[in-house]
Order: sequence, then structure tokens, then C-alpha cells
Amino acid sequence: MDQDERHLVTGGSGFLGRHLLRRLLRQGSRVTTVSRRQSDFRLSGQSEDEPGRLEVLRGDLRDRRWVLDKLGGFRWTTVFHLAGLIPDPETPSHEIVEKNVTATQNVLDLCGREGVERLIFSSSKSVYAYRNPRYSPVDEEHEVAPQGLYGAAKYASEILAKGYSDRYGLSVIILRLTGIYGMGREQGAIAGFVRAALRGETIRLEPEAAGRQFDMVHVDDAVDALLLASKVKKGRGFRIYNIGGNECHPLEWFARLILEKTGSASRLESDFQEEGVPFEMNITRAQRELGFSPRGVRQRMGQFIREMKASG
Repeated sequence: MDQDERHLVTGGSGFLGRHLLRRLLRQGSRVTTVSRRQSDFRLSGQSEDEPGRLEVLRGDLRDRRWVLDKLGGFRWTTVFHLAGLIPDPETPSHEIVEKNVTATQNVLDLCGREGVERLIFSSSKSVYAYRNPRYSPVDEEHEVAPQGLYGAAKYASEILAKGYSDRYGLSVIILRLTGIYGMGREQGAIAGFVRAALRGETIRLEPEAAGRQFDMVHVDDAVDALLLASKVKKGRGFRIYNIGGNECHPLEWFARLILEKTGSASRLESDFQEEGVPFEMNITRAQRELGFSPRGVRQRMGQFIREMKASG
């Protein structure tokens, strides 16, 4: 990667953001990241012999004036907009909208005003009816039917991005990401299964999840997709790509794979009766146009387990 390139990463203290920062720094880029949280960025890969390569700004992307004043005036090669809020059941509705849609609109204002070469936006499978899709694998032409406010906020952000792309001629790439797992993600079923297996604890699959079929992507593959998207030439307009692991399995399959890979004596308790409706991302477009090629789940799961063991 050209050392003269300068990239902006929003949400750099998040799970995906930290992994992206580490890769960008390793490839020689200068990076500015924005985060509301205090973080030491231990996963960024920055070391003492890399002075000035990573700039960390504390700010709130919901503040339009701050975004335009503090982030304006730079010739950003790529803006990776990863910031957003994944809500829990207690999250107020207005926070979901503000931290996703309002923040995205302000970043788009910045890109339009500064003539950014390209914007890459991390969207989500949640824009689809992922619990009951019309068909699977789901391609980018599948109807959009968010099943919650988070999915609606992501889709609203996509629509805004399309409008800004049309008005300002921005190159905008939307990556609709499936569930991501990997080192540094403490939440989610996969991380919970690995922790339980390494501790010899019982793995329990709840009835409502036991039969569901999942498409998961490792964080390193998700970062690959982001970096491949950053190579798309300026002027390509607005494009949407599904990003997944190219495999779909019941949750019980993932649990048994983890038990196999760890050699754990943990018991698996499940009320699994039959396979549920599958949801798999069709990644053909990303494979063809970006060169995206995720590694197999068995290989990536082994990597994740080794990393978890090494971390203690």
C-alpha cells in the first residue's frame, strides 16, 4: 500500500475497527481514527518505531460541526465508516438512530465537501429479513426488509449514501456484513462456545437458536473485504456487496466443531430437533468484482481457538 495514502477510520476502537487499523499500519499507511471511547488501541499494531502513523481523535460523529471542522481540510484517500451502535434491548430508540443515521449523514457531508476518493460503509445482514429470507443464499437483489430498528437504521444510511453518491459523484461501497467472529470479540455465541470448551464447561444451545442456520465470517476475512474495497477505482459510483463466510451451518454444527478442535470434554446440551431456515450470504458479486475469497470455517475456527488459548 502506498505510504502517501491517508485513510480515515471511524469506530477505530471497535472490534472490526481495531483489526482494520492493525492491517493498515502494517501495510504502511497513515491513518486517522475517530472514537468517542478511551482506548489504548492494543490491537492496532502500532509500535514505538511507527511514530506519527496513527492519529487518534476523540470526538462525536453526531456533532456535524466537529466532523467538518476537525476532519475537513485533509485529502483522505479512503474513509472507512465503521462507527455505529449495535443496540441491546434496553437501548433507547433515538440513540440507535442518532449513532447510526445521524453520524453517517455527517460523515457523508464531510466526504461530499472534501471530495473524498471513496467511502466504504460497513452495513449489515440486518437490512434483510435474515430470520426468514425468501431464498438462500441471499444475493444483493433480495428484497430489503429490516426486522428491527438497527437494520432500518443501516438501510437508511445506505439510502443516504446513494443520494450523496449521486449528488457529489462519490465512490461509495456498501459492505453488508454477516455475523463476525474472531479474537477480540467477547460477545456472541461463537466466542461463548470457545470459552466454555476451553474451560470444560457445558455448552448449552437455547431452543430458539439451536436449529437456526448461520453464515459467519472471520474478522480477518472481513478486513480483507474492506481492503479490497479500498482498491476500487475512483469514479465507480455506488456499489453494494454481501460479505459472508461462504458457508451456512446450524448453530449446533459450530458448537460440535469447536468441541472437536479444542478436544474438550465439555458436554453439549441442545433441544435441537430439525434444521431451521438457512440464511447465507451470496458473495458471488464480491468474489467476481473485488476478488474476495474467505477461508474455510474449519481453518478460521482453528485459528480463533489457538488465539484464545494463547490469550489465557
